[in-house]
Amino acid sequence: MGLSAAAYLTQAGIPVTVFEAEDALPENLRASTFHRPTLDMLAPFRATQNLTEQGLVVPKFQFRDRANGGRWR
Repeated sequence: MGLSAAAYLTQAGIPVTVFEAEDALPENLRASTFHRPTLDMLAPFRATQNLTEQGLVVPKFQFRDRANGGRWR
């Protein structure tokens, strides 16, 4: 999210500095699926196609119900 915010700010002409806490960046994705709003947010930067090709298509929506013992629905 931080890099997306930095990209939008830079596009608006606002200078940014990005700091990374780790010595190296991860070489693999930590998520297998991307939500539609995330893809929409990244579309202006032409990142959507690459992410879609690397992700999995999930035919259903799941959520964890805390009131029901934390089980998936």
